[in-house]
Amino acid sequence: MPYAGSAFQSLLFFSSFYLQALFKLSFHMITKAGVLAFCLLTATTTSYAQVSVAPRIGFGITSVTQAFDPNKPRLTLHAGVEGAYELIENLTLRSGLLLEGKGVRTSDKSGGNSIKASIGFIYLTIPLHAQYSLPIADEFDVWGSAGFYFSAAINGVAKYKYNINGTQSSDSDHIDFGLDNDGIRRGDGGFDIGAGISVPFLANKLDVGFELSLGLVNLNDPDESDELYNRSIKLLARYPLVFE
Repeated sequence: MPYAGSAFQSLLFFSSFYLQALFKLSFHMITKAGVLAFCLLTATTTSYAQVSVAPRIGFGITSVTQAFDPNKPRLTLHAGVEGAYELIENLTLRSGLLLEGKGVRTSDKSGGNSIKASIGFIYLTIPLHAQYSLPIADEFDVWGSAGFYFSAAINGVAKYKYNINGTQSSDSDHIDFGLDNDGIRRGDGGFDIGAGISVPFLANKLDVGFELSLGLVNLNDPDESDELYNRSIKLLARYPLVFE
């Protein structure tokens, strides 16, 4: 394609921006990243790229890894919109905006007493993935994707259940964000890898698959000995509403 070089330049520009963002994580930056993604989408749509816009929904099994000792996973949901921009035949660049849950469950026992905690976060996430599709039969494709994500937490809640000397009680608390407030880091970023299949459905193709996300940003204060990283595996479905 005559515009493949420009497309790859766009990909390199996006990659550089997002990698720098991993080390400058803030809610303000994710807003800028979203505006930049929209502007580039508009430019590529009007010039050369074959574009689809698809709603996405799914659920995930998430956890927060403490060093190399994973806690109990937590079931969460995610939803949002993704755009796909064709770079060359069968190779697309995907980005969008997702609202997704993450978190972890923990428990502790001592004698006849116990405590259980369910910690949940809500993130705004901008993924940036390259996806390659391989036709395997008439109108059926298999696909694989890889890339990275940039997230900012917008809410966090911890729920507790106590059993103290046979007396049960519960409590909840909002989670503070910001290392200056003795909270956890608001921003997160890491790598994604996924795979799935595209099947005919109505006028277009329905994508179903999975995605493994590995957080690379320590959510805890660097001065603390415990390092906390988000981990999740997500099942997803998306369907293009617009295809040009």
